[in-house]
Amino acid sequence: MTNEEEMTNEEEIIEKLEYMCSKQELEYMCSKYARDIENLKGDGDIEEFFNNDVLETRYVVDGYKNYIGAELCVAYGGPTVWINTIDQQIKGYWGYTTVYKHFRGDVLDDYLCENWKNKDMN
Repeated sequence: MTNEEEMTNEEEIIEKLEYMCSKQELEYMCSKYARDIENLKGDGDIEEFFNNDVLETRYVVDGYKNYIGAELCVAYGGPTVWINTIDQQIKGYWGYTTVYKHFRGDVLDDYLCENWKNKDMN
């Protein structure tokens, strides 16, 4: 292998690494979602959040179909980010990197609980 070929391979590796999400970027992304959740004020904010950010909602219920919490997917494929209302935690994954961020606030969980009750009645 010539020096020129080695340089081309190195450049390709560096380019791929630059494309990948760094741990700091993943932490920033998870922190932003935590701030967004903590700043939700009412149904209008929550509906906007769902329309703009939420890709999938998974309800967690007990054997009697009582609402326990929910998991919301807000990014998928690279990076992947899930919001868990049970433990009030955001989990971000990218390759071998995992980031956890906690958030405070029950506005989102209250909205999801009410949404589940309305779904269950239909």
